[in-house]
Amino acid sequence: MLRMTIFAVSLALAQWSLAGPAAACTGEKILFQENFAAADPVLWGSLPAHFQVRDGKVTVRPPAQSETYQFESGFAFEDADICLTVTLLETTDPTNSFGGLLFWVKDKANFYVLNVASIGYYQVRRKIAGQWVAPEVIGWTQTKDVKQGPNQPNTVRVTLKGQSVAIAINGNDVIRFRAQAPEAPSFVGLYAASAEAKADAWQFSNLKVTNVK
Repeated sequence: MLRMTIFAVSLALAQWSLAGPAAACTGEKILFQENFAAADPVLWGSLPAHFQVRDGKVTVRPPAQSETYQFESGFAFEDADICLTVTLLETTDPTNSFGGLLFWVKDKANFYVLNVASIGYYQVRRKIAGQWVAPEVIGWTQTKDVKQGPNQPNTVRVTLKGQSVAIAINGNDVIRFRAQAPEAPSFVGLYAASAEAKADAWQFSNLKVTNVK
């Protein structure tokens, strides 16, 4: 069963928290940009039926009480500045529904993900060899920077430089930490999870990757 264990920012995380605005993906060189004009099976593979690409957006409806994710495999990155707009459209239980950005993706069994929940929380998780690592890299952490409620677009940003990861939400830096980077250039992707009662709907747009200034 998918469950979100919600807790406030711990002292250990708080000392890493950052204040102030963060401009979105401002590198002078665009490494990858996805406008989601149409499904691209060469780049994204064969999309499941619950992924719908239309009008510049991807709408994802994971089956109830499950997660789903998809990553592009045509463009690989080392140091990178990654931005994505994430929007919850509908859910029966906002405490058990979340969506976000895959980064440092080696393959479907090895990656990191930054998730946001519409009740004002974010988390970072890692999967190794098909298993979620415990404890989470960053457990569910409350922040005023996540816009709450359905139909509220949240722009997430992950800046990767060596082993350094900096996260910003809606133009505000929220945390910086060190983590194990993959040995080779890696991919980016989308992630969504539904609550128990029925399929939720998450929407993604404006995926962009630039170099790091």
